[in-house]
Amino acid sequence: MVVLDAATIAIWMRRRRSSVARAKLSWAWPSLVYVTLAALSLIWSTWPWVTTITWLLLASATVQGLFLAIQLRVADLVAAADRALKCVLLSSLAIEIWIALRGTPLVPNFADVPSDPDPHWYWVRGNLFDGLVSATSRIQGIVGNSNLLAAVSALSILVSLAVLVSSRRHRVLQSIYILLAGWMLLRGGSATILIALMFVALAVAIASLFARMRRRPARLWAASGILVALAGVGLVIVMHFETIQGALGKDGTLTGRTRIWSMVLERAAEAPILGHGFASPWLPWDPSFSRWIFDHEIVVFQAHNMWIDVYLQLGSVGLVVLVIVATVTMWRAWRLATSGRNLGGKRARGTLVRALPLAVVVLLLTQGITESSPMMLWGWLVFTVLLATLPPRLDLPAELGVTREDRDHGTMGV
Repeated sequence: MVVLDAATIAIWMRRRRSSVARAKLSWAWPSLVYVTLAALSLIWSTWPWVTTITWLLLASATVQGLFLAIQLRVADLVAAADRALKCVLLSSLAIEIWIALRGTPLVPNFADVPSDPDPHWYWVRGNLFDGLVSATSRIQGIVGNSNLLAAVSALSILVSLAVLVSSRRHRVLQSIYILLAGWMLLRGGSATILIALMFVALAVAIASLFARMRRRPARLWAASGILVALAGVGLVIVMHFETIQGALGKDGTLTGRTRIWSMVLERAAEAPILGHGFASPWLPWDPSFSRWIFDHEIVVFQAHNMWIDVYLQLGSVGLVVLVIVATVTMWRAWRLATSGRNLGGKRARGTLVRALPLAVVVLLLTQGITESSPMMLWGWLVFTVLLATLPPRLDLPAELGVTREDRDHGTMGV
């Protein structure tokens, strides 16, 4: 991490784009406020060493996100994300094949497999060949976690679809990657991510509808109808919640999450205003967490809900800041999706192209209901990139920090 950050800062200093940097740093102010609050929590932290170490991780993710947003044009940023996600999927497939052929699971720190193994301890269980689609034989991939692999697969599907729509190059190969990501998503077996993709599809469809409506009265009537429909769907979900859980293969505790939420909320109530101090993720070797919550005899390192996690760490003040981060990001992404234009002011080539930021935000916020990942490391990096890339206004390309060369080559659209 230190080497990566040092290299990033060195490149940043050599390739200065001061006007772009000033503009995008100002756009990312919600992210910077959250990072500042996390740093200040060291003053009152119950676990100062945990706060120090995890804040450095947060600061690193923030620096990397700002660097990507400032140094890369939008098209290059999407292309880089597309390649990175494909690398994760291909390396995940490779390690799953290796472990499955080897016949023994991969244990953390490459230790020997114990005589009385619990599959929850494994990094990779070696279940790849157990079935083409098997809900009971989940794969973990290079990331070592089924839920995280499913989230990465979902992101890859969204980004690859946007690239497929916006470019005529390598369409067959791109389609194969999308099918691979979809298969790995199913093998990851995350009910949360599957539900999140449903919300993504709904959000993109609504944004597409609003983009075609230019008159304010029409949008108001459409919004009213959608709110009524969503309220009806919500009522049905509440009334048949247990049936839906059973269909998704979950029990009433959401795989033990309700117990974790209860314990975290009980501890958070001890410091409801400013929290106990930043700690994302929880460090399992620290005494504050090593003897607290266990799942399958494994120390839990997150609250499995980003809102409850932030409430524990930064209290009500942190929750307010998190709401601001989510609201600002969602509003900018929604406005871009319904504008019918890309960031460079050109007409968008497809709904998914301009709605890609909205799709990513909806995916992260839905995942945040059962996971804390959206506010940690890679998830926080994505939020920072979006905040620093989506401008407060879309009308003037000059406000994007776009150079004449950028405009001449038309590189600001996806």
